[in-house]
Amino acid sequence: VAHAGFAAAHRRVDDLDSPRLAEFGQAAHGLRQHRAMDRDDGARPRGLVVVVFFVVLVNVAKGLRQVAPVHAELMRSYAASGWQVMRKVRVPNAVPYLFTALRIAAPLSVIYAYVSEYFGGAQNGLGSRISSNIANSKNAVGWAYVVGACLLGLGFYVISVVLEALASRRTAAHDRLGAGA
Repeated sequence: VAHAGFAAAHRRVDDLDSPRLAEFGQAAHGLRQHRAMDRDDGARPRGLVVVVFFVVLVNVAKGLRQVAPVHAELMRSYAASGWQVMRKVRVPNAVPYLFTALRIAAPLSVIYAYVSEYFGGAQNGLGSRISSNIANSKNAVGWAYVVGACLLGLGFYVISVVLEALASRRTAAHDRLGAGA
């Protein structure tokens, strides 16, 4: 969120912050890490962090930027500092974008973990179990692992939806009590 705030505050960084740049960063990181996966068990978690980070960065930066001009002008008329505008207007506007990013990143993290293990690296996890069972003609077991991966990704997605519901209910209760102003 702090990186997204920096991107929203600085126009040159904000111009660079696009989904295509995120895709380029993920592809470049993937090419660089491909060789490292064979000899380093930490390469996959680092790659996972990069993939999830860019999804969250792009979405939260968009939420911080897309503030209604009338709200920003109102805060300027109150002589609010940049930090106050960020805290009172931009961050609350970015919360739905954060939860959208979490809904995207949760299953994406599972997919990335399985695919990165399936195609390379140390063969000590569930992704390698899929390929080894399919290669040994144990198709039912291999597909069971695939279904398990799908259920795991779906579970993470449901957790992110529940967190969003809890946060929005808390925010609605806070606004109903008049403390949101």
